[in-house]
Amino acid sequence: MGGIILGLLRGIGIIFLILIAAMFFLLLIVLFDPITYRVRGEKSPEVLFCRVKVNWLFGIIRFRLTFDEKLQTRLYLLWFDLLKKKNVGETVKASAQGSVKRSVVSSDETMPEHGAAPEDDVSEDQTDRAWTEGDSDTDSPSGGDPAAQPSAEGKKKSIIQKIRDLPDTIRGIRDKIRDIRNNITEYKEILEDPNTRQLWKKSKGSLFRMLRAICPRKCEGRILYGTGSPDTTGYLYGVYGLLSPKLGKKLVVEPDFQETVLEGEVRIRGRVFLITLLVAGLSVLFRKELRILLKQIKLIQTKTRR
Repeated sequence: MGGIILGLLRGIGIIFLILIAAMFFLLLIVLFDPITYRVRGEKSPEVLFCRVKVNWLFGIIRFRLTFDEKLQTRLYLLWFDLLKKKNVGETVKASAQGSVKRSVVSSDETMPEHGAAPEDDVSEDQTDRAWTEGDSDTDSPSGGDPAAQPSAEGKKKSIIQKIRDLPDTIRGIRDKIRDIRNNITEYKEILEDPNTRQLWKKSKGSLFRMLRAICPRKCEGRILYGTGSPDTTGYLYGVYGLLSPKLGKKLVVEPDFQETVLEGEVRIRGRVFLITLLVAGLSVLFRKELRILLKQIKLIQTKTRR
C-alpha cells in the first residue's frame, strides 16, 4: 500500500516538474523572442501611404496597419483575425438595416417595371458582398466596396456627433493648458528638486537602454521637411544630427528653412526584446525617487481640481 502511494506521489511530482519546465520554457520564449517591426511610409502632394507590420512569437501574433485613403487594422492570432469579426458584424448590421429600410420604402411604392431588379435582391447582394469583403485577407490596401463601408447615415451621425463634441474637446484641451500654465512654477520646482535630479542620475542609464532597444536597426529613405520657422527647423535638424549615427547613412534628411513642407519616403526595420524593456523598466519603477515624484505631481493635480 505504501509503495503504491509513493508511486502516485512520484508520478504527480514528475507531472508538476514537467509543467513547471514547460512554463519556464514558454516564459523564456516570450522574453527572448524579439518583436520585429517594419514600417514603410510615403508622403507627397499626390500620395499619403503608410504600412506597419509587427510579428511576435515566430509569427503566431501579427499586427497589420495600412493607411491609403482609409485606415485598416488587423490583429492575427495564428490564422484568426481578432478584429475581423467585430468589423464584419458592424458592416453586415449596417447593410441589413439599410436592407430593411429599402424594403419598407419599396413596399409603399409601385412595383418596378419589367426587367428591373427588386430592391430587396440588391440589398441581399450587398450583404453577401459585405461578408465576402470581411473574409478577404490581404495586407495591401484596396478600394472600398460601397457595400463594405458603413452606411451614409452612420457616417453622417458620426460626423454630427464629433462636431457636437468639438466644443467640449476644445474646452478640455484649454483647461489642461491653463492648468499647466498656472502651475508651471510648481512643475519647474519639481524638475529642479534634488529628488528629481537624483532620479535622473540613477535612471538615465536604464532609460537610454530602453531607447536603444526600441530604436530601429535599419533606416533608409529621404525626408524633406520645413516648419515655416527657421529656428525650429534648425533645432529639429540638430536633433537629427545627434541621432544620425544610430539611424545610419541611408536615411537622408533635408531641411527647408523657407516653406512649411513634409515630403519623402521612409523604410524602417527593427526588433525589440521584452527582456531588455522589462529589466530596464523595473529598475526605474521600483525606485523610491520615482514614487516621491509621482506623489508630488498628484498633489499639484489635486490642488488644481480644488
